[in-house]
Amino acid sequence: MYDSPDANILKINGQFGSIFATGTILYTGEFFCIQAFTNCSFHTLSASNVENISAFNSGAITLPQGAALFGNFTGVQLTGGQAFLYKH
Repeated sequence: MYDSPDANILKINGQFGSIFATGTILYTGEFFCIQAFTNCSFHTLSASNVENISAFNSGAITLPQGAALFGNFTGVQLTGGQAFLYKH
């Protein structure tokens, strides 16, 4: 993870890359943002700095198209939808 001011500018502009998540694959790594390309529900969503993140794991909460979640995510698995996972 990069923490310099220049690195933070690169990060918020997606310059460290992203993954287009589809299907039910478990994506692991370090992601700072999840942006819903379509309405998304989650089987697995883990983050080190988001309280009550487990509420998303039931699939009962939908992240609407275009919405974004920010945090230190380490595991993302969708049950439905498509999302961009932005890397640290």
